[in-house]
Amino acid sequence: MDFPGEDHALNRGRHWLVWAVLGAGLLLTGIAWNATRLQAERETAERFTAVTNDARDAIESRVRSYSEVLMGVRALYLANAGHFSEREFTDYVAALDLPQRYSGIQVIHYAQRVTARERGAFEAAARRAGDPGFTIKPPGQRDEYVVVRYFAPRTGNEGTLGLDLAGDPVRLQALNRARAFGELAATGPIAQALDPTRYPGFAMRLPVYERSAPTETIAQRRAGFTGMISASFVVIDIMRGLFSESLLAQIHVRIHDAGLVNVDGDTALPSEKNLMFDSSRLPAERNMSGAADSAARAALTATSSLDVGGRRWNLYFSARSGFGSAVGRWLPWLVLISGAAISLLLTGLVRSLQTSRARAVAWADRATADLRASEARLTEEQNRMRELIEAIPNPIFFKSTDGRYIGVNKAWEALFGRARESFIGKTVHDLYPHQPELADRLEAMDRALWRNPGTQLYETAITTGQGTTLDTVYYKATYKNRDGSVAGLIGMIVDITERKATEQRFRALFDNAAVGIATFDLRGTVTDANQKFLDMLGYTKEHLVGRNIAEISAPEDRQQCMNSAEEAIHGTVVTTTEQRFVHQDGRLLWARRTVSVIRSKDGKPDYLVNVIEDIADRKQEELRRSMEYAVTWALAEEESLIALFSKVIEIICRNIGWEFGMAWT
Repeated sequence: MDFPGEDHALNRGRHWLVWAVLGAGLLLTGIAWNATRLQAERETAERFTAVTNDARDAIESRVRSYSEVLMGVRALYLANAGHFSEREFTDYVAALDLPQRYSGIQVIHYAQRVTARERGAFEAAARRAGDPGFTIKPPGQRDEYVVVRYFAPRTGNEGTLGLDLAGDPVRLQALNRARAFGELAATGPIAQALDPTRYPGFAMRLPVYERSAPTETIAQRRAGFTGMISASFVVIDIMRGLFSESLLAQIHVRIHDAGLVNVDGDTALPSEKNLMFDSSRLPAERNMSGAADSAARAALTATSSLDVGGRRWNLYFSARSGFGSAVGRWLPWLVLISGAAISLLLTGLVRSLQTSRARAVAWADRATADLRASEARLTEEQNRMRELIEAIPNPIFFKSTDGRYIGVNKAWEALFGRARESFIGKTVHDLYPHQPELADRLEAMDRALWRNPGTQLYETAITTGQGTTLDTVYYKATYKNRDGSVAGLIGMIVDITERKATEQRFRALFDNAAVGIATFDLRGTVTDANQKFLDMLGYTKEHLVGRNIAEISAPEDRQQCMNSAEEAIHGTVVTTTEQRFVHQDGRLLWARRTVSVIRSKDGKPDYLVNVIEDIADRKQEELRRSMEYAVTWALAEEESLIALFSKVIEIICRNIGWEFGMAWT
């Protein structure tokens, strides 16, 4: 016998179970969605920080490499004993190959300090030297001028000739700072003479001083100031090629000049007036179809700063709407949708179980289909991640903790000429069967990373599948299992062969310099020398390196040699003296020796650089002139004595004649 009250109570119990299953499923789905969303946002923020830090470092490195050009020009000036000709200047700048290596440099020039009293003579001398229309500009009477005398390249920069760097407030501010402190000083944004309406630019100044003038204090540096090595830069040309299109597709970069460093109240807010660079003006970014998403920019922004010649550049980074991985953006929603679907499926399943077994089976089949669809979507996302790794142009590899390769990308296959199918599961010894020492070294670095999980960076030479030897940098990092144990490592190989070749070219410049160059430690021991210096003294490098400078200096000049080194170590000036070196065969060689100190990052002296110029021919010429002067003086003295003696004889003869006449009368 059925009781309606009991059926109603049973149905209410069943409805409660259905809603409980649905509520629990949705609650768990919400928790999983929130956790996945927070993890994705955290990973995106960490990646944004890494990308902006790399971009900041790249900008700093590029600006530093450009500013070092001025140091090279000043080195030329110092190597020529505080002067150089226009031909030497232009030849040096031409050798820098500015269009190819430093496209952001518009012009490099040397400006000479001219007082108001020297102005007329200076302009007249410049006109006689080949510039008939030379005049100092802008016009006006000033106490002193710093006038551009030499500049290169000349094409397109003709208006630079005669420009007074002290003629406007922006240039004068940088000039006074450089002059007072003897360091690189940058201007704020200035209009470039070649194209004043195109893109922002700035200039950097590096002072030069009278060779014998002391420069320990600001007053001494101002008094000994003789000129300025300067360069004008177009910021967008400096940055051109620094950022890849993939980077510009993810972040937007702006640089503003904020004013002088360590000057209270002088930090300027970003505006169009102090804008130095905007990546949206680069062709690669202008061609992008989508604009930056305002919400993404608000959530992912970063600010950094650089010290450029005593001025602060503020860097502003903002993420674009496409920043971050597609998996990170869609995975939380995929979890939410999948969880909601599973919750509904479980609810329906419970509901169906309450009604009939047939409906339960139907709902189970449908749930299974949905789960498979979710798994297919997850698989699709994983495949997309693999495609991204395959698209990276640098070789990438994965290893398990036993040192066996478990995955590589296409760039790795192309580099080593090995198909991944034939190599997965093998070790580095299988990669270099004919170079066991290289395989041992790479394996030892892997073991060091297993012992100390984290990241690893080192340089090594490797051989490609084509037999080519490359200089490379290995970047490696460990990754973990869910329980926190190390699961394996991922590595990237970066080819630095071209950079190494550049370092070798710089070494060739040192070895083939037209003057002798040698480096000494702080005790005066020779650590390196170029061929010119070895030829001057008749030594081989093996016999010269390790000797003290006192051993190769004339005994009478050793104290002066030690004093000049001490002055360079404890002062801030470059010391130039003339001394005699002892040739290997024992004869003395006159030379002009310029000593400068190279300091470490903390400002402490590290080692000494000596530039030695052979002046034996000049000394012989001075001796010859001295002897000619002595002979000429002696002949003149002899002629004067003869004339005096003749005058005395004439007077005596006259007196004798007068007395003889009186006696006759």
